[in-house]
Amino acid sequence: MPNGRQGMGMGRRGNPPEVCVCPKCGKELPKTRGIPCRTQNCPECGTPLVGK
Repeated sequence: MPNGRQGMGMGRRGNPPEVCVCPKCGKELPKTRGIPCRTQNCPECGTPLVGK
């Protein structure tokens, strides 16, 4: 039975990501609660971050 949270930016186990990662250079930053990783840019290269 779906938990209603699928497709809402949740991780594989239904948990939000704890770390934001740059897919280009690999820089990791702590996730700020309430701010999606994709809205932040990497401080090293400027690429949008993704959740890990």
